Amino acid sequence: MSAVRKILIVGGGIAGATLGCALAKRGIDCEIFEIKPDFSLAGTGMTIQGIALRAFLNIGVVNDIADAGWHHEKDAIIFTDVHGSAVVDPPARNLVGPGYPAMVAIRRQAFHEVLSRAVVKENVLVRMDTTVSQLDDCGDRVEVTFTDGSNGTYDLVVGADGIHSKVRTMVFGPVRSLYSGFANWRARWTA
Repeated sequence: MSAVRKILIVGGGIAGATLGCALAKRGIDCEIFEIKPDFSLAGTGMTIQGIALRAFLNIGVVNDIADAGWHHEKDAIIFTDVHGSAVVDPPARNLVGPGYPAMVAIRRQAFHEVLSRAVVKENVLVRMDTTVSQLDDCGDRVEVTFTDGSNGTYDLVVGADGIHSKVRTMVFGPVRSLYSGFANWRARWTA
């Protein structure tokens, strides 16, 4: 394969936006196509910690994440059962470095807004309300047809389009999901 100069990222969520920023910082031209018409998200939250925060440091958004979320200099998370009794109380480990939080609790919408601003700052093209309808492997390039009728040529296509990935289905055929049970981690913050 020749040098990768242009990449299509299908999916503009956390993985797609993060990859877009990382590639742009390395001088690789990329475009993000997102099937949703906008990024309005439900009011869920998450905790970003350790290696993930270090990755966000590398693309220059860890301070923005810390500012948009909540953290404490003596961060600790206690994993509890459904009644609030401690099950695991691991020590917080700061993998980012001095002056940065070990973990940040953040609303998903606020997190995505941080990543969206970073994508704009890196001049990554984002097209909303559009996804792939056809992929044609042409050896050293991929010819792509989009749902809006437009076309593009890319050196590489990345499927960051979630658990029901249309890209994965196009490349590997239908994949039957197997239910493996339900897990829900409960935690409480301590300071």
